[in-house]
Amino acid sequence: MDEKTIIHDHTISYSEIYPAIILAQAELTNPVKDTKGHNYRYAGLDQIVTILRNVLPKHGLWFEQNLSYVDIDNHISVETFIIHKSGQRTQPSYFTMPVEEARGMNSNQAHGCSITYAKRYALATVFALVSEEDTDGVLSKPTPKPKAKPIPTKSLAERCQDKLVELKLEDWAMGISYIPKDAKEDRNEKFLKTKPSTLVAQATQWRAENG
Repeated sequence: MDEKTIIHDHTISYSEIYPAIILAQAELTNPVKDTKGHNYRYAGLDQIVTILRNVLPKHGLWFEQNLSYVDIDNHISVETFIIHKSGQRTQPSYFTMPVEEARGMNSNQAHGCSITYAKRYALATVFALVSEEDTDGVLSKPTPKPKAKPIPTKSLAERCQDKLVELKLEDWAMGISYIPKDAKEDRNEKFLKTKPSTLVAQATQWRAENG
């Protein structure tokens, strides 16, 4: 999403509100990410507000959120600031984002979802709450390569048979009663170690004699 939070700087008094915020911050806990989004989990707006409602009033604090005008087509902006019972308040923070229509939503529903998202994200930012899973590691993690399937190891007899086929010596092998699958291991080992040129010469001689 094309979204940003803009902080505006105004000179106001913070003598009572900031000490209260610090005390409240020590009591705030991160919400449980129990809502499933698109490839991630997050905490809903209602859960964040419940956490704040249980802590902020004890320190004379609350927050206010309003829709703010934004001069960008199909975008919404939410203004958020913290207020104190003394009348002091923090600088307003503006969270702006595009309205994205999901399948099956009309324009009003899309705007409602975007406003809820902006409020949730803005509150989590202002009060330093972790309301979403950290996806940085997931996005940067390389896709694991599929494990190569182990190549089956052929038996000694199978390798001998392959050599016979490759050199076209099947007739010669049958003529001298050499069948790799029935032969003894030492005979197969000797066959594999014999140079192809030697085997071809032997087969040629055999064929000439038994043509």
